[in-house]
Amino acid sequence: MLAKSLERFIKWALSAWRDLSLDAKVVALFGVGNWFLLFANHTTVAATHDVPLWQLFPPGADVAFLVTCGALAFAYPYRDHRSRGSFTTRARIAHLVAMIAAFVIIPTFASIILRETGKPYTITGLSRCFARVQPNLEMILADPAGSILVDYVKTGNVGTAGSWAVEGIGEDFVPEIADLSRVTQAYSIEDAESFSTARELLRKEGILAGSSSGTLLAGALRYCRAQTEKKRVVTFVADDGNKYLSKMYNDFWMAEQGFVSRPAQGDLSDLISHRYEAGEVVTVGPNDTLLTAVKRMRSADVSQVPVVDESGKVVGLLDESDVLVKVHQDP
Repeated sequence: MLAKSLERFIKWALSAWRDLSLDAKVVALFGVGNWFLLFANHTTVAATHDVPLWQLFPPGADVAFLVTCGALAFAYPYRDHRSRGSFTTRARIAHLVAMIAAFVIIPTFASIILRETGKPYTITGLSRCFARVQPNLEMILADPAGSILVDYVKTGNVGTAGSWAVEGIGEDFVPEIADLSRVTQAYSIEDAESFSTARELLRKEGILAGSSSGTLLAGALRYCRAQTEKKRVVTFVADDGNKYLSKMYNDFWMAEQGFVSRPAQGDLSDLISHRYEAGEVVTVGPNDTLLTAVKRMRSADVSQVPVVDESGKVVGLLDESDVLVKVHQDP
């Protein structure tokens, strides 16, 4: 009985497939196929980098999203098969627009909104996932000093935000979709500690990480030092440090911003940020070409450089105006 029913269904499906128009066949292949993948994986790849649906939508809305996408995908070939005459070109275009909106535009905008509201889906989604698969796991929050999230976790109150130099993390508000209830400990990390931790990670491990990774690692180290028994602790290196070479990994920038200190000399040299004896001053020699001088001035973003001979004596000063005069007189 079952075999005959299956045979009749296959014959009907093949007959219906032959009767479909070309556009309906294309929609059936891509729309229905994509919906099956969506249903099986419960994720969408529409510019959301495989973010699970339960992170993109509130509880229950993910199911509604799946049902809507499935109905739209199956309805197009069904309408073409049952009422091709009344399924006009305008109706087909409207149906395709609705499918694109459901499969692509809605999840894409949902993902963008999540990413632009403090990235709460990261800790919210992870904590919900681990609550099911590893309920004994502890979620630790590391946030820059000045951000409001640490106080919110500890007291439940939204305080007044300050300022911080670490990039990519920290918030001055708490998005409504953020669920921090499973965070068991939170640490407020000063900018100087974040930067020094990231620089130490490069020195000791050869990992060029960004400033936010320094914050996470500093928080993980604080947590580890507070433990009295062995635990397995995991943190993230969330970004690389290539874009911080002129900031966090630049000794001059760190000194100018007050994140590193030098031994005090007790004289006017304490006010000099770039010291010649330490090799920190951009100079040119008497025999250097004008092109060499211009390149050094441009790379250091300065308008003048001292001319120093081999003995370390200042024998002149080259200014931008000198370069312009030379070029104008001898083009």
